[in-house]
Amino acid sequence: MKKINYKKEINTSKILADCRPDWCFWLNNGKVLHNIYELLDALISMDDFTFKYHVNGEKDDFVKWINEVICDKTLAKELLTVKNREDYVNKVKKRIKQLEKNNY
Repeated sequence: MKKINYKKEINTSKILADCRPDWCFWLNNGKVLHNIYELLDALISMDDFTFKYHVNGEKDDFVKWINEVICDKTLAKELLTVKNREDYVNKVKKRIKQLEKNNY
């Protein structure tokens, strides 16, 4: 019989779910993000100015939101050293696939 890790399942579901409305991420272009899927879509379509506004040598707003609101410390840690949009997209996409696989 397969042992179920309930803590892992709960965390995975939370990471993939919408956050509370008052914890949404507001991009500097006015777009509002509610979950990791919307973050991925926004990263794919956003211009370089918007990305650099949120990810630069002084701060990484996405890492902070992923760590504190989405509660995915693994992804946040992986993104700490990423400073270009293409690598960011690839890491977020890979993490979503990993989480979806573990969730189902």
